[in-house]
Amino acid sequence: MKICRNFFSIILLIFLISCSAPNSPSPSFNEFLYSKSSMTKQLQSLDANFKVILLYSGMDGTNFKRISSLNLSNKPVIIGLSLAHNDSPYFVDLLKNANTMPIGKKLFAKNSGIYRDPKMNIEQIELNNISSITVKTYIAGLGFTNNDLIYKRTSIFRKDKEYMQVIEYILPSIHNWI
Repeated sequence: MKICRNFFSIILLIFLISCSAPNSPSPSFNEFLYSKSSMTKQLQSLDANFKVILLYSGMDGTNFKRISSLNLSNKPVIIGLSLAHNDSPYFVDLLKNANTMPIGKKLFAKNSGIYRDPKMNIEQIELNNISSITVKTYIAGLGFTNNDLIYKRTSIFRKDKEYMQVIEYILPSIHNWI
């Protein structure tokens, strides 16, 4: 019996030490949602298995559109929709050449001359109110419905007189990491 108690005490001690080991704490959901830093860096800090899946890339009227799924451990957590008008060739080229590279690497690169407008719009949105058919269909295909809480973050990025709109649909699956 004494051996069992000693064994249990050792296991408990190892467990308590491992729980108190210094790990970088996950941000709260609000810190994550309202952060104006690179979404790419935030996601990479949550899971080393970060991957960008390209869902669409091409012209849509006078805009170049890129839709991508940002995945952690093969699970979609954010759907990004980026739009650059023909009058913004820098951003059109950035999107055309991005493929599965996260555009955040370019948007937040030192000395890029790119900046995000200070006003970032964040709102809750129902699946049925997502205007992009591609995005709506993809999210519905993942099993999400109007009953799921989806957040929409809209930002404008500028370089000189050019601009690009980036919309990020934050899916409830992000809560597996935050």
